[in-house]
Formats: sequence, structure tokens, C-alpha cells
Amino acid sequence: MVSHTMIPIASLPILLCLFLCTHQLKLISNSLPKIGSGPMTLYCEIESEDPNVGVYWFRHKKGSESPVSIVYVSSTSRSMYKDQNDKNRFKPNASGNRYTLEIGKFEATDQGTYYCLINKNSVLHISPGLQLMYPEVTTPKTTTKAPPVRVTVAGDSCNCPPGFSEDKETTSFDLSCDLYVWAPLAGLCGFLLLCLVITSMMLCFRPPTGRTGI
Repeated sequence: MVSHTMIPIASLPILLCLFLCTHQLKLISNSLPKIGSGPMTLYCEIESEDPNVGVYWFRHKKGSESPVSIVYVSSTSRSMYKDQNDKNRFKPNASGNRYTLEIGKFEATDQGTYYCLINKNSVLHISPGLQLMYPEVTTPKTTTKAPPVRVTVAGDSCNCPPGFSEDKETTSFDLSCDLYVWAPLAGLCGFLLLCLVITSMMLCFRPPTGRTGI
């Protein structure tokens, strides 16, 4: 008869049992329902029937370090929960060589890998892990288009002359568009200044005009 004093021990990590315990248990379940839409039943079966065997139920949540005990049910269907708040959600039962664990309404927080464990003739038997996980929903990444690269061509706002390129591989020297804007303006200003100087000189050396007596 399994002693109820094993309940605290059952809450310890059972990873070591994966190497020391024998696998004579089979753990199956019905199909996974939608989140919060219906119950979930797990079936733990042992090869040979033993009326004096109880079963422990464990769950290993994703991201947790080790499995945690949910409930122990004796061969007489007497249940002992680690967390009393689970009484209304988890319903264990023992019948012959089959043990069941019914989850009233399977929620997202119930996801994880489940195990059943029995102590038969002082030998621990643990089932392979049964993973009950919903597929992860991946959100497609939004792609942002890079702004188009502005290319300076002939006739644009820079007023560069046709055939001008700032590519060093195609020109012998690197000139900016500002040179082609300011150079003609500077030449025009110089030409106007020169005209003004010549006009002033011509006015200065012009002989005075006046009446001459007869």
C-alpha cells in the first residue's frame, strides 16, 4: 500500500526517475480541445493489474525547471491534492489497471508535459511524457520599404548640364552641382562690372560741350 507520506516527496523533480525507473506505463489522452471549450482526459495504463497501487500525476510546464505534482489518487480512489484549489478542476480516478485524470476545462495555463507515476512492489514506474501544447501562432513580420534613392540626372532641380555625373569612375574630377550654378552668375557679374567701368571712363574723358562764339 502506498503511504500518503510520499506526497511531499512526489513534488520533487522526477528527472532522476527517467534513468532509474522502469517504463511499464502507457499514457494517452483524447484529442486536444480548443482553449477553454471542453474537458481533457488523460489515461494511464499499467501492464498488469494490482489493486494496491496508487498513482501520482505530474505536470511539467513550459519554462519550469522541473515537474510539479498535481494529485495523488489511491487504489480506493481517495485523492490528495498538492494545491487544494485544483479540486474543482482535476478529477482523478483509479479502476483496475487504468488511471484517469480529467481536466474539467482545458485552459492555456494547463499546457505542459504530463506524467503518471506509480510505486509497485517498491519499484517506481513512470510513464513517458505526454505533451499537451497548442501550436504557437506566429505573427508575420511587417516589412517596410526603404525610400527610393534620389538620383541626379540631367534637367533636374540642380540644373546640372547634360552628361554631368558625380561618379568618380566616369569623370576625371569631382564637381558639385553648385559650381555650375554659381560660375555663370559670377561671370555675368564680372562682365557687368567691366561694362560699368568702361562706361564711367568714357564719360570722364569726354570733352565738355558748350557754345562757341562766332
